[in-house]
Amino acid sequence: MSVPVSQDVAAAFARYFHSGAGPTHAELNTAFLSAGLIDVAPNPGGTVDGPNKAMRVQRTIMAAVRHPDTARTLVDALLSLLRTGQYFDRARPSFDLDALTTLARALARQGWTLTPDGELMPVGEIDLQTGGRDALDE
Repeated sequence: MSVPVSQDVAAAFARYFHSGAGPTHAELNTAFLSAGLIDVAPNPGGTVDGPNKAMRVQRTIMAAVRHPDTARTLVDALLSLLRTGQYFDRARPSFDLDALTTLARALARQGWTLTPDGELMPVGEIDLQTGGRDALDE
């Protein structure tokens, strides 16, 4: 199975963070820390010379390309930030269909499906919770 990171995935995620949009630097720190990649793109700490959020996300995802064992944890953490911030909620002003479509396509090229509500699943995975064992047997 392929890892859910690539240059396209990095660019697609970064769209959620352009011009100060998206979750905060502190929230990104938590996501990066969970994947063991906090040192890749440190928080600029209020300086204007440091990397912005979009740059931090791209750099960290590209580090996960080089360290694939961190990839799934990082992507799951970033998706969690976007889900809890309601960026996948079509009724919210923060919803961006183009950004969602771009991210879903980038992940699909890596062999992953992004559900409309921001859940990541390998392509072809069967969800046993949906119909249970009876549905699978049927």
